[in-house]
Amino acid sequence: MAVAAGPGFADHTWALFIGATGAVVCSSGMKLLLILKIDDGAGVRGTLVVSVNHDGDLLAQPAGVANVGGFVCGSS
Repeated sequence: MAVAAGPGFADHTWALFIGATGAVVCSSGMKLLLILKIDDGAGVRGTLVVSVNHDGDLLAQPAGVANVGGFVCGSS
């Protein structure tokens, strides 16, 4: 799930890096995610890493995450 936002853009080196950092984020943040009742912290990181990996817009990805987060929080 760490690379779910852009698997077609990652070469083998980036795929290894994205997977390793995704594992660290998931493993170390599990307790915090349970306390805050957040479903998916690695998905946000994966969405943000696409802009770094594929020369994307560094402002568009966080804006998209904020919009989705606002919608989910507002509709829950």
